[in-house]
Amino acid sequence: MTKPQLTPFIPKTAADSLALEIAQAFNDEKHLSTYRKVCLRRNLSAVYKVYRETMSIPPHRIKKSRRAIFFFLLRAYDRNHTSRR
Repeated sequence: MTKPQLTPFIPKTAADSLALEIAQAFNDEKHLSTYRKVCLRRNLSAVYKVYRETMSIPPHRIKKSRRAIFFFLLRAYDRNHTSRR
């Protein structure tokens, strides 16, 4: 049996482009739709800031995954910025 050919994802918006960049950096392209939802629902500059902070963590300090750190930091960012309103 042959493997089906997957159609490559071509980003059409800034949110899609950022989601793809995050998924590729985390080597987690199977969850691209999750990253797309995050980028669509939140401020892109905030998502990018959290992404860059996640990528700045050295690999030897990561216990679970960059994905787990990213979502933890994103929730923390949301809590900090919604409580100020």
